[in-house]
Amino acid sequence: GELLAGRSDWLDKTDEELLPARTATEVRAHDHAVLEANAPRFYDLSVQSEQGPRTLRSVKFPLRDAAGRRYVGAITTDVTEQRVAEAALRDADRRKDQFIATLAHELRNPLAPIRTAVAILGRDAAEADREWSRGVIERQVAHMARLVDDLLDTARVSSGKLLLRREHVTFAAVAAAALEASRPAIEASGHRLVTRMPAAQAVLDADPTRLAQVLSNLLDNAAKYTPRGGTIEIEAATAAGELVIAVSDNGIGFPPELAQQLFEPFSQWA
Repeated sequence: GELLAGRSDWLDKTDEELLPARTATEVRAHDHAVLEANAPRFYDLSVQSEQGPRTLRSVKFPLRDAAGRRYVGAITTDVTEQRVAEAALRDADRRKDQFIATLAHELRNPLAPIRTAVAILGRDAAEADREWSRGVIERQVAHMARLVDDLLDTARVSSGKLLLRREHVTFAAVAAAALEASRPAIEASGHRLVTRMPAAQAVLDADPTRLAQVLSNLLDNAAKYTPRGGTIEIEAATAAGELVIAVSDNGIGFPPELAQQLFEPFSQWA
C-alpha cells in the first residue's frame, strides 16, 4: 500500500524516494515484525517533505489475500502539528511545576524570622523587643501574602512569568528586609556577616519584594554552603547610575564548568 496515501502532495512518492536509506530499512523491519507477530504494530516515523520535517504515526497490520499470501497493510497519519502541541503542553506543564516549586521554596524563607519573633513574644521581653517582633511578623506575613497572590495567578503560572511591581525604594530598605529573613540562618551557623553599603543613599526603581528575595536567596545559600563559623560579605556600590550588589563567602564554591547551570531552577552542587 502507499505509505503516505493520506497526503495528496506525496501520492507520487515511493518509500525509497521519500525515506532515507536508514529509515526505509526501519520501515521494512517493522513490516517483518508485523508478519512475524501476526499482530498490529504502532510507531512514529520522521520524514523530510517539501514542507520540511514531518512526523508520521503508523499502524501496520497483517493481511492475507484470497490465495493465502501474506502482506502488510498500513494506515499512516501526519501528526506533526499534534506533536508540536504535545511538546508545548509538556513545556507549559514543566514551567508550571517550576513556578510552583519556586514559590513553595520562597514561602519557607519568611518562616525563620517569624519563628524568631514569635519566640521573643512568648517570653517576658522588653517592650522594644516586642514591638520589633510585631513589625517582623507584619512584614513577613505581608511578604508571604504577596507570594500566595502569585501562586493563585493562573495566567502567570501558565506563562512562567512573575509580575514586577516597581516602585522607588532605597537599597537600605531592601537589604534590611533580606537580612531580616536570612539572619536566623546566618546566626544559627555561627557565621560572621560583613556589610558594605554605598556612602550615599541609593534609590532604586525596582520591585522591593523580588529584589529582597534575590538577595535573601543568595545569603541563605551562602549560609547553607559555608562551613560553620565562616564569613559572609554583602557589598553594594553605585557605578554609572546602577547599583552593583555582590554576595561572597568562604564556602566550598562550585566548579567553573557549572557556571552555565547557575540560573536553572534548583541547580545545586555538592
